[in-house]
Amino acid sequence: MDRPTITIDGKTIDMPTPKARFWREIIKFEEGRKELTVEKFCDEHVNIIARAFGVTGEEVLDSLDVDEILPTYMNVLMYIMQLLTARLKVTKKNEDIEAQV
Repeated sequence: MDRPTITIDGKTIDMPTPKARFWREIIKFEEGRKELTVEKFCDEHVNIIARAFGVTGEEVLDSLDVDEILPTYMNVLMYIMQLLTARLKVTKKNEDIEAQV
């Protein structure tokens, strides 16, 4: 998967490589996001996007169309999940374990 990008004020910003602490924050958010009130749903996703790209929530709100919020969030989430396993070595033992799941 390619590194997620967003465009703010005409400038394309690549998502910096996240630290492990951000992984923990996004997973905690993901576990509870279905319980968000409608009022907070958009803002909380925007805040995660903003943290991922090192920008403010206001910049994200002013730059993304409403139909870009969830796809952008999902790109961030999937990229982080991919990074989590990117350096694992695939061995016969791992393949056997995955096949049993």
